[in-house]
Amino acid sequence: MSKPHVLIVGSAPGAELAPCDRVFFVNFSALNFSDQAIAETGATPYLLASSSALFPDVYPYDGETRTRIDGYLADPRLTGITRKICYVSKPDYDPGVEALKGLHHVMSPADLNALLVRVAGKAPPYLNWRHLLAGFRNDPSKALMRFKEYRRARLGRTRVLHSYFRPSGGLIALAYAVDQFGPDASYQLSGITMGPRLTHRFFQNLHSPDQWFLPHVEADRILLERLERQVTVTGVQTRGS
Repeated sequence: MSKPHVLIVGSAPGAELAPCDRVFFVNFSALNFSDQAIAETGATPYLLASSSALFPDVYPYDGETRTRIDGYLADPRLTGITRKICYVSKPDYDPGVEALKGLHHVMSPADLNALLVRVAGKAPPYLNWRHLLAGFRNDPSKALMRFKEYRRARLGRTRVLHSYFRPSGGLIALAYAVDQFGPDASYQLSGITMGPRLTHRFFQNLHSPDQWFLPHVEADRILLERLERQVTVTGVQTRGS
C-alpha cells in the first residue's frame, strides 16, 4: 500500500491544489478554488479553522469584516466539506451546542496543547531566543514586553498568548494531520509561508503592523523544525506575502 499524501492549503499567493489523499483547507482557503478543482484532487477534504474564523459572534470585528466572514461561512464550498475541525483560539470560549453540531472535531486550548506535545514534544509558548535578543536592538520596549509575556506564560500566570508565541492555522493543520496520519504519510504545504504576512486576503485589518514581532512567524518556524524531525514536509515557503 502506498503511503498517503496529505496536502495543507493556506491562503497565501501561489496556493495550488494537487492530487492527494487528504486535503486540509485552512480557514477560508477553499474559497480560492472551484468545486471542480477540489473534486479533481481525488482527496477527502477537511476544513481546519480557528474559532475566531468559524464563530465571529464573540469577536469585536467591524461591520464590514463581519459581513465578509458571514458570506464566507455560507459559501457552498465550505458548507459542502463534511469534515470540519475547529481549534479554540481563546480560553473560556464556548460557541454553543448548536454551532458545534456541524463540526467533526473541536479542540479546546488544552486539547491543542496536548496534540502539539504529542507530535512536536512541546506546546506553546514557542520562543526563538536569538530572535528575541535581536529584537532588543530593533525595538527594545516591545522586546521587553514580549519577554515579560513569555515569562508570565511559562509561570502559568496567563492563558492568552500573544500571536508571536503561537503557530498559525497552517502549521496547526499540519500538526493535526501528522497526529492523524503519522510518519508514514508525506506532507505538502501550499499557500503557507514561513515569513512575514504583511497582507492577508481575508483579514486585512485584524492585526496592526509590527515590523519585528510579527504574528506566528517565529513560532511557525520552531514548530515546523520539530515536525520535520519525524515527517517529510515539502512546499515550504520561507518568504511571506
